[in-house]
Amino acid sequence: MKIAMITGTYTGGGIGVIVDAVVDELVKLGHKVDIVAKKSLKEPQTRGVKVKLISATSKTSVDLLKKYDVVHVMGGSTLVIPALRSNRPCIFTFQGQTPPRQHGGAIKNLKAYAIEGLYKATMKKFNVITSASKFGILDIRKRYGVKKAVWIPNGVDRKLFHKERNAHILAISKQFGHPLFLGVGNLYPVKGWMETLGWFEEYLKTRPSAHLMIAGTGTLENEMRRRVRNKPLEGHVEILGEIPLEKLNYYYNACDAYLSGSPYEGFCLPAIEALACGKPLVVRKRGAMIEHAIDSGCGKVFEDSCESFTQAANAALALKPDAVRRRAEKYLEPFTWKNAAGKYSKIYVQLLEGKARG
Repeated sequence: MKIAMITGTYTGGGIGVIVDAVVDELVKLGHKVDIVAKKSLKEPQTRGVKVKLISATSKTSVDLLKKYDVVHVMGGSTLVIPALRSNRPCIFTFQGQTPPRQHGGAIKNLKAYAIEGLYKATMKKFNVITSASKFGILDIRKRYGVKKAVWIPNGVDRKLFHKERNAHILAISKQFGHPLFLGVGNLYPVKGWMETLGWFEEYLKTRPSAHLMIAGTGTLENEMRRRVRNKPLEGHVEILGEIPLEKLNYYYNACDAYLSGSPYEGFCLPAIEALACGKPLVVRKRGAMIEHAIDSGCGKVFEDSCESFTQAANAALALKPDAVRRRAEKYLEPFTWKNAAGKYSKIYVQLLEGKARG
């Protein structure tokens, strides 16, 4: 079966990680998969897979997609237009879409509202809609009027992310103060980093030895670095920059808890990566992160206040490590890339047989 796996920009983080993992498993199942994108910043991770670039408005894009058995839009993109115009069986996977009001800045808001309008007009036209989180199913029902969606969670690479202890991890642990928190993600305004720094600053008043590591890069990096050079954050917050995936496991294992103040997450891969390393979660009471923290029994959520942040952080740190590891293992059972690809594959077959309709 020939599959067009569509993503807006094919890059190394976020959706790129998801696309690589799913495509690799689909190829193992015998499918022929091409990655189709508007822009590509990397090479495919799976041998034999190609990246084909198209635009949202070109007729040649539609003609290209007509050559595939199934068209699968992974995440959000204006490429939903040629995907639907191809008249091929189409599946849309919702990975989350930050609400327009949270993007900041007039231009970014306008673009976000344009995408929001596009999804309202097109999402219900797909043959099948899936969501990486249970929260996402409710989110698209409320925002886009999608009445039916299938839950297919993303996976976590247990070869990369697992509990371990070695010299690298010990060195990181000794380098910083404790309790030691880790945040992972793009340094963009929509991720709530500046608010998180404010809450952490207040937290230091009660836990003066605490430290926060932040792994990621983005447009907010310089502003964040200026912020942490000022007291009392100075010496308590380390912006690590981009950490290769193969080394990120060291930081998960060195920390005492994973921390995120993001106001919206459609799934949040770092949260389940942290759980795979046996670490508790301290996350904002927003979106899919609530599932990972509460449903797993391995974390605490906080409201938008310093007091709530402090209570959640201390409560998560008080969780017994053995209990966290045991609960995390149970919770993560469905979160495998093999499981995700297998479910997508079944939907592809049903689409071609005319049996699937979401």
